[in-house]
Amino acid sequence: MLCSAIHTRKSTEEGLEQKFNMLGAHRDAAEAFIRSQRSERWAARPQRYDDCVMVYEVARLTRSLLDFARGMELLDKHGVTFVSVTQQFNTISSLVRLTLNILLSFARIERGNDRRAHQAQDVGGTA
Repeated sequence: MLCSAIHTRKSTEEGLEQKFNMLGAHRDAAEAFIRSQRSERWAARPQRYDDCVMVYEVARLTRSLLDFARGMELLDKHGVTFVSVTQQFNTISSLVRLTLNILLSFARIERGNDRRAHQAQDVGGTA
């Protein structure tokens, strides 16, 4: 069985006082997606977070490619699957893993460029 954690996040507190808000809607969408995968033995288990992290959309987790890359590396290290409900993103799929590796490559390049830019500033600032 693939036990799935559901992550929901809202950028502002606006609307959180409502009985049903975007957090509830996103959780409902994730739970519906999990139910649709029942034949693949998926289940939402709030007490377990060790098999799958599921989000409504990738941008709800982070908007930073570097943060996303670090998160994916951590999940991969622990054998945890990552799924976005509203986007065709599920790290069980070979094609998605290939796409993820391409994204992670860009993140590594970006991280290297940032490091070089900071080094250039340090050198330029001391000259």
